[in-house]
Amino acid sequence: MIRFYSFFSHVFKYRFRRYVVLSSDGPGIRRVLGAPGGDDGTAGADPGAAPTLTPGTCLRVNTGAPVPETPAGDVAVLQVEDTRLAEASEDGARELRVEMLKASAPGQDIRRVGSDIAAGEKVLAAGTVLRAAELGLLATVGCTRVT
Repeated sequence: MIRFYSFFSHVFKYRFRRYVVLSSDGPGIRRVLGAPGGDDGTAGADPGAAPTLTPGTCLRVNTGAPVPETPAGDVAVLQVEDTRLAEASEDGARELRVEMLKASAPGQDIRRVGSDIAAGEKVLAAGTVLRAAELGLLATVGCTRVT
């Protein structure tokens, strides 16, 4: 039997490709933030350069990227289906303002890294044939040796 014995990190990650918002803002139009140096403002693209999420703003987020935290803990992720493009750049390549059509709750569509597998949880039974999926699972939990 192989068990998962470590918790990788307390960093938040989102589950869907959408926008990071402050849930306390409610529905309405948000300015899409860009990072210093002309970055596109996608959360996690460059963690050292990520802009600060403030009321009336949002960040794009890609699958698996860290989501910024706020002291109030009111960060949420809103699915693109619940938004509408309000303004784009002249060339249409970048969103400048996006309308959030629905309210969000703190922590919506956000999970902590490692929350899908608890410490001590059995991930594979003894005698399991190790194929690509099983090897991927072992890599996910940080297992480097199987006996």
